Amino acid sequence: KPLPRLKEGEPVASLESLVSSRDTQPPSPFTDATLLAAMTGIARFVSDPALRKTLRDTDGLGTEATRAGILQTLFVREFLTREGRAIHATERGLALVDALPASVAAPDRTAHWEAQLETVRHGKDSEGAFIERLQKELKNLLQHAMSGTAQVPDTGVHCPRCRAPMRQRSGKFGDFWSCHRYPECTGTRPLEDDPQQDDGMDQPPIPCPKCFSPLIRRTSAQGHFWGCSAYPGCRTRFQDRDGKPVIPLP
Repeated sequence: KPLPRLKEGEPVASLESLVSSRDTQPPSPFTDATLLAAMTGIARFVSDPALRKTLRDTDGLGTEATRAGILQTLFVREFLTREGRAIHATERGLALVDALPASVAAPDRTAHWEAQLETVRHGKDSEGAFIERLQKELKNLLQHAMSGTAQVPDTGVHCPRCRAPMRQRSGKFGDFWSCHRYPECTGTRPLEDDPQQDDGMDQPPIPCPKCFSPLIRRTSAQGHFWGCSAYPGCRTRFQDRDGKPVIPLP
């Protein structure tokens, strides 16, 4: 039945109303097709209007001939993995993005390069000057990476193996703390560990008497205790006294 013609401000009677409660769903994982489409339409992931226009006028990330090869390289180097048709970033891939400066990890960089190439095409700049700037920029990025000056956010949670800061990540069995140096260090901690507690990471490592993995100070409903960082493989635990484990003499 067609709706009657109404005028703005005209009162109407509400005969029925319904409240529907739903949960916001996370975006679906990429598949090969949707990831290739996202690389082509990368402009929608850029907020700057000028850069977005530049990317719309080009092929996006890569070209039709190179995009599939780029993805294959990411799989070979274990930055991406498949779960059925879904594509997910691996721990190594997440670590790579964390290690990169924001200016490199964002697609804006492609737009900047495309804009500079346009000036070369119109004769307003030379190819040699563009290559020279690019080489200088890449050299600075490599020096930055090799100097170890990349900023690592301190979450207050430290790796029980190497004492480096940890970051929250997601796995098959839920979220957990993972060493920021992964894959060089594979240290993990349960997410329920309190980031604000004194976990003993500021003192020399105390080895577990059974497996020699470092002990770590944790909190339970009964208070502080010291447990093996290799848990659940090793379930050794000791009472806490003044911030130190009470290890019985053999």
